Amino acid sequence: MSSTRPKERLKGMPISDVAIQQPVFITMMMLLAVVVGLLAYRSLPVNNLPDFSMPIVSVSVTYPGAGPETVSQQVAQPIEEAINTISGVDTINSTAGEGIAQIMVTFGEGVDIGQGMQSIREKVSAVVPRLPRDTGTPIFQQFDVGALPILQLAVSSDGSLSPLKLRQLIDDVFVPAVQRIEGVGSITVSGGQARQINVMMDLDRLSAYQVAPSQISAAIRNANTNLGLGSVDTGDQNISLRAPSQITSADDIARLPITGTRYTVSDVARVEDG
Repeated sequence: MSSTRPKERLKGMPISDVAIQQPVFITMMMLLAVVVGLLAYRSLPVNNLPDFSMPIVSVSVTYPGAGPETVSQQVAQPIEEAINTISGVDTINSTAGEGIAQIMVTFGEGVDIGQGMQSIREKVSAVVPRLPRDTGTPIFQQFDVGALPILQLAVSSDGSLSPLKLRQLIDDVFVPAVQRIEGVGSITVSGGQARQINVMMDLDRLSAYQVAPSQISAAIRNANTNLGLGSVDTGDQNISLRAPSQITSADDIARLPITGTRYTVSDVARVEDG
């Protein structure tokens, strides 16, 4: 005579009751979940630089020769006032520097960035006639995360090179070498010192000789051209003719004649190679 022990009935939650009464089944389900999770993890796509767009548009306007305060008042401020009337604009940040103004426009969520850029173009185009005559054509850009630099290098000298020489070395040697590396899209160099020839005008002489600053700018601009003069065919050879710039040094600028006067640049300004 055999006796069978009745199965104990549990009075807890159904999940806990099944886990206690069917341990093998629960173990197999846990192993299945782990296996499925590992397979899903191995097939999960990963992108270090995901493609997404941010509702930010930048507007850059150049004003050669103008100081930051002038650029802010005569260029950045009128553009800000025009853009501020566009619907959906969240914030506007402006930066005025030497000869350039940059306005960053951030739109709110849900705004079509394409339509937003078109609205900015229309507003800025309407303001352009009121800007100073020498301002450049506005440049519009949409903020692209994929265009951000993924590698930054810092170069310093041990003291044997001046900041100007170091910048020339980077521009002439380092940049071409890095550009030849496969996969490099673009390189931007900042810092150091770049060569700049300064023309320091004497306001008293300008007034005494009745010479306008724009005449000096025009004289330098006209002399600093590289014009094509066509080509000449000589048998089996084709020779291209060009008229090179008259300016190769600071002294060349000082000797330039000012159009419409009998004076040269050195008569009304001091030219420095800085």
